[in-house]
Amino acid sequence: MTHHWYESTARENLILDQELLQIAVSEAICEAMDARGVNRAHLARLSGITRSALSQRLSGRRSMNLDTVASTLHHLGYRLKVELVDQTEAANQIASYVNMDSWDELQPEPDVDGEPLLAW
Repeated sequence: MTHHWYESTARENLILDQELLQIAVSEAICEAMDARGVNRAHLARLSGITRSALSQRLSGRRSMNLDTVASTLHHLGYRLKVELVDQTEAANQIASYVNMDSWDELQPEPDVDGEPLLAW
């Protein structure tokens, strides 16, 4: 039996859009880290922040502003490319997420440091 734990309202959809953006940015940074062979401790040193602060940003416990994202990627030798997506297409992506029984089905594999990439 599927439990309906998500109610599609304008407010809930906005919150989900914000969370999906945070996930996409965190995944992009982690991909850049993997490509460069850089772990969290090294990237934190490059960025002048603590490893804990970096982990909080990548997990979504602490939000990242655009300056932070650009700076973090700069230290890895990357820039972020932005693409607009029509909300109808995005709604289909949301629908695929909310048809699951729980967010646990989306829990990613641990990163190279053995920590969960995202904490939900």
